[in-house]
Amino acid sequence: MMLELPVPPSVNHCWRFTSRGVFKKSRYIHWLAESAIEANRQAFQGCTGPVSVAIQVIPGEGWNIMRDIDNVAKCTLDFLGSGGYISGDDCRTLQVLSISVGMPEPKACIRVTVQAITNPIQILTKAEAKQAARASVPRAKKAKKPKVEASANIKVEDEPRDSFFYSLEELREIAREAKSRGKAMATQISAQCDACR
Repeated sequence: MMLELPVPPSVNHCWRFTSRGVFKKSRYIHWLAESAIEANRQAFQGCTGPVSVAIQVIPGEGWNIMRDIDNVAKCTLDFLGSGGYISGDDCRTLQVLSISVGMPEPKACIRVTVQAITNPIQILTKAEAKQAARASVPRAKKAKKPKVEASANIKVEDEPRDSFFYSLEELREIAREAKSRGKAMATQISAQCDACR
């Protein structure tokens, strides 16, 4: 479904920020009204659910050639969403957006094509993603550690343990080994550098 609309105002000319709040500027209100009239005149229906929106800018009278092309999308998508022509402009609804420039015509306009997506990407909220992750991964039961009684002549080290749990003495020994290896490696590297000179 294609809809031809007048060129929207720049995003910089849509909103007025005051101490009392944020308001739509008259130029933006005028464009919204004109666009609603055009959509009704063209009997534009729009789509519900996930959609693809293609915006084609047709340069001509009323188009500033130095204008950023991405500046056209914000007002257009807000109009489509607020007018009920698409369900919204969030990433669950709007999954494909393309903006292009067409061949010049006497009067500038934008042509908007909205199509339903048959195989949409499923985007989950954070809560839905957590719930899906919990449902898909079975919980492993913790294995019970065998109880080993220590006596005076038996050393208890047969129990398996995770490699990242070390006693303080073991950590000190690892640090000493790393330091000595580091010194040896630094000596070796400096000898190689001296040989290269």
